[in-house]
Amino acid sequence: MPQIVAGHDWDRFATIVDVGGGHGTLLVAILAAHPHVHGSLVDLDPTATEANRTFAAHHVENPATTTPQSVFDPLPRGADTHLLADILHDRDDHNAHRIPARCVETMDANSRIVVVEPVGGRLANTEMDLAMFVIFAGRERTVDEFCAFASGHGLVLDTVKDVSDQRCRLESAGPKSRTSPRPTRTPSSRGLRPISASGRW
Repeated sequence: MPQIVAGHDWDRFATIVDVGGGHGTLLVAILAAHPHVHGSLVDLDPTATEANRTFAAHHVENPATTTPQSVFDPLPRGADTHLLADILHDRDDHNAHRIPARCVETMDANSRIVVVEPVGGRLANTEMDLAMFVIFAGRERTVDEFCAFASGHGLVLDTVKDVSDQRCRLESAGPKSRTSPRPTRTPSSRGLRPISASGRW
């Protein structure tokens, strides 16, 4: 957790929506380290209620709000970034695509999506990949697959960075931000599988 918080310049965002943020432990750590940032968490009850308790217990300067709902429903508007931490790899391709699709509905020209997950062929191990497949019908996607994933929603994956010994940060810009990317590493587009009109790979 500390590596993820320290490994990204969260303070350049005014508002973060943590989509499927669970009990709020990552979001509250970000808010504690960056007091001027406002946070909002989206998850189902009773998880959202537990997140409220997390925020109250940490007494951060800008307490986060919660929206008790499914991540597949329309998301709150007005965020600089949508944080998707460990909520794609435990879903199949069809349902994983539905989450950034909801994010894109609320994005403006300067909004971004930040994914924090294990990445296949980089930090994710075979055991974890197999567990995601057997338990959830999900998988640990590769950088190229994340690049195609973003492209399918009109996004540009322009930053890939290891932020811990098991997690990478993958940051995507919206379509209107393509003229001013801030690349750390631009993944190769070679070998990408096309995304069909249904949104499946």
